[in-house]
Amino acid sequence: MGLDGVTFPEARMVLDRIGFVAPLSAPIARPTRSPVPNEDEIDCMTLMGELFHRFLLHSTLGRPARQYLFGTRGITGLHLNALLPSMGYAPEQYMADMQQVLRKRFGKGWHQLAESTGFLRGERESLHERLVFLVRNDSGHIVFYQARTITGSEPKFLNPSFRKTPFAPLRYPFHPGTFVVEGPMDTIAVAAQGFYTVGIFGSVLPTISEIKRWPQPIFGGLDHDCNSTGQDTQAKLATLCRDNAIPYQDWDWAPHKDPAEALETLRPSAFTHLLSGHRAA
Repeated sequence: MGLDGVTFPEARMVLDRIGFVAPLSAPIARPTRSPVPNEDEIDCMTLMGELFHRFLLHSTLGRPARQYLFGTRGITGLHLNALLPSMGYAPEQYMADMQQVLRKRFGKGWHQLAESTGFLRGERESLHERLVFLVRNDSGHIVFYQARTITGSEPKFLNPSFRKTPFAPLRYPFHPGTFVVEGPMDTIAVAAQGFYTVGIFGSVLPTISEIKRWPQPIFGGLDHDCNSTGQDTQAKLATLCRDNAIPYQDWDWAPHKDPAEALETLRPSAFTHLLSGHRAA
């Protein structure tokens, strides 16, 4: 099963109710035997997600990630505390902590589970110095994650080779409607302002039953740069919504490429105003 690198056009992540030279990704473990994790693998990901979450919030090991989020990426907002449970940090070394946590739960089987869920490759950690975005099911268990480098290492994104799952980290939005954007950093940037936000990767869309659960209307705000499949994916999303009588509008981030770039360029108050205005294309 193990860990696969995630190519930009193929990957997708949407949580809970809420550079680089080509190729962008590279496989780093054997392919999955199943599209969904079993109960032990879900327990393993949940335990590791809680460990990474503690690293991010409470450990000196999480300092680089906190600086990246709050300094480099400028993530702020009234709802930031609500988003933090959706994130963790894998430091350069986490083997001893991982072994302690997983051995207590799984005994001698901990090593195999750590490999099958992508946290371990052979005798070495797999997710060095990466933000980990945690995808939970309705029961609060972690069923998927994506790990993004904060040091420029390759590939940019890593995830387990289970079926990709919606990432929507804010359960109780303050504003009406749903923004659909591309990738975890865009998702966090918008959701931190109190909007229900769904982040997807590339051309893989959620099902119509998932879309019907989102607050309406739907605002399609995927990347429109030349290296992205965002425009095609947004067109498919628009068709899917309109064919099923779901209120939908295209969103225009211009002159910015995407919400993460807008947040880095604008003052936080100006970014919030941009979103609150619901400036549709």
